[in-house]
Amino acid sequence: MILDKFLVTDQVAIVTGAGRGIGAATAVALAEAGADVLLAARTEAQLLEVAAQVEATGRRAHVVAADLSDLDTVAGLAATAVEAFGRLDIVVDNLGGSMPRPFEHTSPRFLAEAFSFNVVTAHALNRAAVPLMLETGGGSIVGISSVMGRVTGRGFLAYGTAKAALAHYTRLAARDLSPRIRVNAIAVGSVATSALRGRARRRRHAHDHGGGDAAQAHRRRRRHRRHRPVPRVAGRFVPDGQGRGGRRRPRAAQPGLRPARPVKPLGGAPRTRTAVRTGVRIVWHECSTIAP
Repeated sequence: MILDKFLVTDQVAIVTGAGRGIGAATAVALAEAGADVLLAARTEAQLLEVAAQVEATGRRAHVVAADLSDLDTVAGLAATAVEAFGRLDIVVDNLGGSMPRPFEHTSPRFLAEAFSFNVVTAHALNRAAVPLMLETGGGSIVGISSVMGRVTGRGFLAYGTAKAALAHYTRLAARDLSPRIRVNAIAVGSVATSALRGRARRRRHAHDHGGGDAAQAHRRRRRHRRHRPVPRVAGRFVPDGQGRGGRRRPRAAQPGLRPARPVKPLGGAPRTRTAVRTGVRIVWHECSTIAP
């Protein structure tokens, strides 16, 4: 059946930042598609709730509650997954983020920390995971990026710069690891996670004390979407559709995808840029499939 091409039955996934929001939803979606999942984040109570949802699908969950900003700790997740489940096939790099700050308050240290938390931690895990994936034929890496890596906005200098770096990291890693390891990134728009709701509450508080226009605040809240479409997009990048290690591009016939347009970047390999229209406004996918 055609749906079998989108299953990851008996594969093993690591999802960082899996305690809530996009990470939690992606972990459950992978379990529904047949994967066992290692859940990693800072807060154990949240992870245990997500683990219960994973196990409700009939799959296994393994919880790692730790400070994932530590590079040795995040790299160690790869070996932990193999110890828990016997193999590793999928990594979802959902760890990241940075609070908005105006230019004058963005110190060099803050910029460096944003880069490390969004890019260096992902590389630490991916570098540890790739040899283990290759032991069983190959695998898939999916990074969660942001449209702020493409567009501009006040206060997002550190965050947007880091996410732009993550997008290009994806292209370069895809070139290095193709064809046995597929590397993709999803650049999401505003998603109604608990972190975003906290910022929205602070904005409303500022308005109540004379700091903003109510109509503008209402429009801003309506632009934020639920996180549910993001796991559906991620799920398209994990299976290769023809057995592991194959090269597969999104096709126009798949629901929700516009026809893919090959792009030849400066000095590089061909890539595919696809806009996926979902409830998260437009989700940009930097496709890793590289022709040999």
